[in-house]
Amino acid sequence: MKKSMATIVAGPIGLPMEWPKHIQISPMPTYLFALAQVTGPDTLISFHAGANDVIRPGYKAEIVLAQYANAVRRLAASGATILLFTVLERTGNTGRSAKMWEERFGGFNRNVRAVAEEVGAIIADANEEPAFSDRRFLAFDRLHLNAMGHERVADAVLELLELPFDAGWRDPLPPAKPEPKLFKVVVSVLWFITFALPWMWRRARGKSSGDGRSCKYPTAIHWPLNLD
Repeated sequence: MKKSMATIVAGPIGLPMEWPKHIQISPMPTYLFALAQVTGPDTLISFHAGANDVIRPGYKAEIVLAQYANAVRRLAASGATILLFTVLERTGNTGRSAKMWEERFGGFNRNVRAVAEEVGAIIADANEEPAFSDRRFLAFDRLHLNAMGHERVADAVLELLELPFDAGWRDPLPPAKPEPKLFKVVVSVLWFITFALPWMWRRARGKSSGDGRSCKYPTAIHWPLNLD
């Protein structure tokens, strides 16, 4: 659950607005607070941001966590119901990078839980569900969820909201079939060329993968869409 996003749903009509992937949290508040145009506890605002900042080499927790908490407080001031997300800390990986991930997102998640308690927000906490540690829920970039992972998260959120959901979302996947060592090596090389190298090249030039991106819904729209 590392995509920066916010969506509001007011009663039977949803007005989704989405902040694009890979954008850092610092420019977000000015954009987002148009969400609060629909207010009251029957309005749901789901909000997830800051994870892209956490994985950057120059991450400053004291700045990012404060920005996140302030953004949540401003959204909560609208009177809407707020839904927040944590990030999975133990991904099943090992090594120095995995330890740094766990430490940084441990602090990030503590901040999410603290501000959620402060404003009375609902929390979708991936760390409470062991099944989410299965890497088969991740896309090829090894960072974002794939379609199957998104479906599981959607059902988890629906359960939190006391709406109809598939009760099987907690069920672990069947044991993975062994993969040939050569296949694993080829996949890792392709991943490194496709994702790791471009990431390092952008960092060296001070660029972000979010530069120049625009969001899908820059203003509120009615949902579901009438395609007739």
